[in-house]
Amino acid sequence: MSALLVVVCLLGTSPSFAQNLLGNPGFETGLAAWDGTAIISIQQAHSGAQSVIFDSGSDFVEQIVPVSLDSTYRLACWLYIDSAFSGNDWGGISISAIHYDWSGQYQGEFLTPNNRPVGVWFQEFIEFTPTFGNLRVRIGMFGGNGWNPRFFTDDVTFNQLGGSNLPPVISAVNASPVSGAVPLSVTVTASAVDPDGVVRLTRHDFGDGSTLLGSSASHIYGAPGDYEYSLTVVDDQGAATDTAIAIAVTESGYPFVVITSPTAADTVIVSDAVISLGGTLSSNVGSALWYNRRTDQSGAILPTSSFTTSEIGLAPGWNWIDVQARLPNGTLRSDEIAVRYSPPGYSGPLLSNFVSSAASVSQYDLWEIEFDVQSTATAPTLPYDDDIPPNLTAGSGLTVDAVLGNGIETLRWPAFFKAKMERHNGKLIPTGESVWCVRAAFKTTGLWTCTVEARDEAGTTSTTGPSVFVVPGDNRGFLRVSDNDDRYFEFDNGELFLPLGFGFPIGDLDAMDEELRRWTENGINFSRLWLSSRSPYSDPWCSFATHHPMTDNGYMPPPLLTTAEHFADGDVSWAIGAPAIAGEQTPAIFRGFWDGAVPVLPNRTYRVSARLKTANVSGVGGVVIKVGDWLGQEVTQAGVGTAISPYVTGSNDWCYLQGEYSTSGNQFTLPNLYIVLENVISGNAYIDQVTIQEIRSDGTLAENILSKSRANSHYSMDPYRSFDYDYLIHAACTSGVFLKLVVTEKDDWLLNRFDDFGFINPFDGAFETIRRSKSRRMMEYYWRHLIARWGYAVSVHSWELVNEGAPNSYADLTNHLAEYMHSISPYPRMVTTSFWSGWQPAYWNATNADYGDVHAYIMTTGWIDTVVVDGLEFNRLQLKEDPAAAIYAYAFQIGNDPARHKPVIVGETDLDMPGDQSPDPRLAQDFEGLWLHDFIWGHISSGGISALIWNNTNILNNNLHSQFYGFSNFMQTIQLHERGYDDIGATTSTSNLRAWGQRDSMGEHAHIWIKNRQQTWARVLASGPAETVSGAIDVQNLRPGPATLVWHNTLTGSEIGVDTLDLANDGHLHITISDLQDDIALKFTSLPLRPIIHGVTIAVEPSHVILRWPAVGIPCVYRIWKAASDDTPFEAMTLAGTTTSVSWQDSLDSSKEFYVVECVPLE
Repeated sequence: MSALLVVVCLLGTSPSFAQNLLGNPGFETGLAAWDGTAIISIQQAHSGAQSVIFDSGSDFVEQIVPVSLDSTYRLACWLYIDSAFSGNDWGGISISAIHYDWSGQYQGEFLTPNNRPVGVWFQEFIEFTPTFGNLRVRIGMFGGNGWNPRFFTDDVTFNQLGGSNLPPVISAVNASPVSGAVPLSVTVTASAVDPDGVVRLTRHDFGDGSTLLGSSASHIYGAPGDYEYSLTVVDDQGAATDTAIAIAVTESGYPFVVITSPTAADTVIVSDAVISLGGTLSSNVGSALWYNRRTDQSGAILPTSSFTTSEIGLAPGWNWIDVQARLPNGTLRSDEIAVRYSPPGYSGPLLSNFVSSAASVSQYDLWEIEFDVQSTATAPTLPYDDDIPPNLTAGSGLTVDAVLGNGIETLRWPAFFKAKMERHNGKLIPTGESVWCVRAAFKTTGLWTCTVEARDEAGTTSTTGPSVFVVPGDNRGFLRVSDNDDRYFEFDNGELFLPLGFGFPIGDLDAMDEELRRWTENGINFSRLWLSSRSPYSDPWCSFATHHPMTDNGYMPPPLLTTAEHFADGDVSWAIGAPAIAGEQTPAIFRGFWDGAVPVLPNRTYRVSARLKTANVSGVGGVVIKVGDWLGQEVTQAGVGTAISPYVTGSNDWCYLQGEYSTSGNQFTLPNLYIVLENVISGNAYIDQVTIQEIRSDGTLAENILSKSRANSHYSMDPYRSFDYDYLIHAACTSGVFLKLVVTEKDDWLLNRFDDFGFINPFDGAFETIRRSKSRRMMEYYWRHLIARWGYAVSVHSWELVNEGAPNSYADLTNHLAEYMHSISPYPRMVTTSFWSGWQPAYWNATNADYGDVHAYIMTTGWIDTVVVDGLEFNRLQLKEDPAAAIYAYAFQIGNDPARHKPVIVGETDLDMPGDQSPDPRLAQDFEGLWLHDFIWGHISSGGISALIWNNTNILNNNLHSQFYGFSNFMQTIQLHERGYDDIGATTSTSNLRAWGQRDSMGEHAHIWIKNRQQTWARVLASGPAETVSGAIDVQNLRPGPATLVWHNTLTGSEIGVDTLDLANDGHLHITISDLQDDIALKFTSLPLRPIIHGVTIAVEPSHVILRWPAVGIPCVYRIWKAASDDTPFEAMTLAGTTTSVSWQDSLDSSKEFYVVECVPLE
């Protein structure tokens, strides 16, 4: 049983619920109607005079309530966690409804000071449909002894749901004062109730980008203007109620800048592609500039009392142009006009300048077309959407698709916004130019024609694009789950794909080229890459860094974002503040660390622009843009680093801070780029956007080249951040390397703050929200971008939703990703997710994931504590020191589970340390890579899983790539997915010999790895090579008759010897091993039948048959094969017997028997 749990951090009066089924819900008559061990308190009360206090791990209160089985109920209460609540353990505060007979319960998550606010009243609820008629409605503490609880509850409600949802009611709102001079401090108090549910969010928007939550909020207006404060109250069903209050803020001398031409109004519509603005500036203005935030173009204005700008270029649709003036005290004031440019006759996007990468391509190879698009879209990297979910305020989008057809089939390939790059010194450098791009590949040969369709808010247009002729090629195609054996993957052409690899090292282009070469040479073909740090969507690893101590987001760097301030329709901004407070605020952030130095071209001058807001910045300095090397915490001091911008002080509404930087003749990267509060005593700054643009010779600006330039990184698909993955994914296509791409980060700070209804809600946000929510729709936009950018690539093995979700997590989101990719992608790739531990076959069977992915670090997240392998018991340490046994154990448990119906990959594993997933330090001394050799050959089992070593340090440092070659070479001709392979079942004469492998269902093919079990990496490092071992291996149920046994070197996979066999009728193979130091591998192959004897006659007697045939004239043994039908292939016949005579008698088993006689010449 499950229940939805949400939290509202809301101060105020108790909501009035309809038909509360509880008695004495506010405890105003003590514990009347309640049972339990908690006691009444007057220390805290949400309403009235009393509440209940819980100060021990066993305290609870409950009521028994009858319910209907066909209805849904909501249990809600107000909670107050006292600051004295301490400790740590499993469990926490529990809100539940328990079957009267204790046979089941409905419960939300456990609440603790770690996941809920402390020192304020907040509301929690659960919803459920009961399956038992009498319930114990219970609130209390439930958990381990490590907790020292102290909390209160009040105003408990339990009601039956039904009927139409009623919106919440704002019962009171008061703002004071509503006018005054800067700095104006305004306090708002509000109260609201939901007549049929729970108020889950109370949001204050002060009209200047400041947004706070709670029933009361205070804000200081630092800049003059007329603002509209708005209050939004949201209930548990997403219904919202709003109200607004006008706030007037004045300042002496305001306004300092006024736009009067072409109009003094706030908006104007024009039909020309350029505009010039005119107006007035105050006499004390020191400098001025204009900025078109639609195009990110800007320019200087001569600071005279009457100004006229140069011609400002416009994009189709809305352009928001600011004219900004700088005052002597370092503050900035501005005026804005919204200009709508309507090109004559515009009815949809304008497409032009098509360029095709080739007139013909081979099957599965990349074909690319580039072109230009002009559109009114204000968010062109997102698709057009005429059914936008609530509170998705990214702007209007643009959908561009190439419709490709060959007269038989039609493919729709989405396009994406592509930044142009140049390669210099092993790096890709953005040029500041961009195009629209379609990347496609084709399975079918012949002529393909192209129509490009584009849609924005004005309409849909289509244009004929280039055609391409597809010729036959030798590419094996895209990957999928095998049609014949659900343990394995296969290519479009039916060949087996057996994944072998580890974590691919991302570096500069030259390093990746070299690494790919080594992978190709050694048969390494598979890796798992995280997009999260290089994702075009969102910014979970926070591209900005700081020298000052801030709290990490789990294993990711500090997010450095705040939801309290945002520009326009954004949700967040980057925040800096002075003085530095460890874990709370940093006075400086910079680019150049997490994502490397910003790439630039030599002999260029770049303009750096930061859109920011300041609050009460005081001191001799101010907010400034600096460049420098590793400046450390001293960056806040004057003279440390080079300031390239003026200083901004005081309080300023959203404004622009600009500086310029010129590169030298051989400079391809910027120094670190800082935004810092230098020489500031106190104050805050909030940054919405930072751009770096080349200044062209005509004074215009090239496009921004800084990746992740917007704090609201979820509202665009960044063209730069994934440029190295663009390169790698394409290069992998021709290198025989295949990649599973982890597309999102489950702990993404921003994506975990949206609730189901699109509001930023730190108490109720979640990574997995409901379908058709703001968060889900933005993910769909992202998934479309993935298809557009990399859907062409045969190297993309699959899309992985998240790295290491909790076991059984994100089922609906996984299904959603699979449904989207399988329906939208022209050639769908596989989809999965991954868990940090645990084998969950029910989950993989129930979801649309194409295969399973589990993580199992041997000493930490792995779940096998002890296991028997080859009759010997292994614990975790012994598995680590015998990695072949480790991979064999997990493969056997997972692969041979009858509940497994899909392939499984162990996406991360390592021979780690107890309590630490770092590799055992002893591995660094294994210079030959015996640990890796055995780990790889352990994959020979019938379990079918493939496991990836996560930490590649020892492989790279000790140059161990060649360890993959032997196994890859040995296995490449074995089509495991076609012949029903299963465990070979070999036995050994001594426990010091290990014999693992597989045979096919007919016993005609088998392969086996024979290993000196004592020759492990740990033993060799500790005491040198093990003693050689001799013994025998026995294999049963092979096909009788002629065969070969080929011996292979396990380091090279090459043949080192061939035995010719003639297996007896029992199908038993006996292998003798002498003085084995390390290991050996063998392949058994049954040979075709020898010449068939013709002229066989059959005499049928009552109880037997007699076969006779003519002698062949040479000494031989005759083999008699029997089948039930005359169309049975030789390989499926049963050996009935052998003889040296020319006749043979057989019992009559059925009315029909079919025989073949084979001649085996004697040597």
